[in-house]
Amino acid sequence: MTEFDNYKRIIDLSEFAVPVSGKVAEMQEIYRVESIEMQALWNTMVEIFREQFIITAESHGLEQWESILDIIPASDDTIDDRRFNILLALAGQRPYTEIKLRELLDGICGPGNYRIVEDYKNYNVHFKVSLGVKKQRDAVSKLLRDLIPMNLIYDVDLLYNRHIDLSRYTHKELAQFTHFVLNQEVLPK
Repeated sequence: MTEFDNYKRIIDLSEFAVPVSGKVAEMQEIYRVESIEMQALWNTMVEIFREQFIITAESHGLEQWESILDIIPASDDTIDDRRFNILLALAGQRPYTEIKLRELLDGICGPGNYRIVEDYKNYNVHFKVSLGVKKQRDAVSKLLRDLIPMNLIYDVDLLYNRHIDLSRYTHKELAQFTHFVLNQEVLPK
């Protein structure tokens, strides 16, 4: 149930009919037809109201925000993905501090699902996103494009499985996986 379910109404104008004319068949038909029109108008007004808020928008409202923020949604983006990208773009327009950056990355990837390798001496910063949240890699790249100062060079890569990560498995357990899976997929614990 959404907060907009409270605004749903069944409109029946015959409730407001004057007792003298309310029982007349012609008047009942007029009330029935006008009730249909008023119901459609009410539903449209609730829909317009709902589309004004990012959290509840599902079509036109999201399209407008994406247009304003120059966001091009991917073909497989869900409504929640689109909302997330809009909110991310709005959140990313803040001054750069490492603390704020980590807060934003925690919100996108989750705490512990990324690594920042700083090389400020050479004006480089490397961001590694865990395989478990690799779908968020593009969102991280977009955030960083808008947030990282222009004098820093940065890149976003995946935090691939390393030899040390695989050492907890036996050769027999590893034999069931392809090289690609061993390198680029989340392995069972």
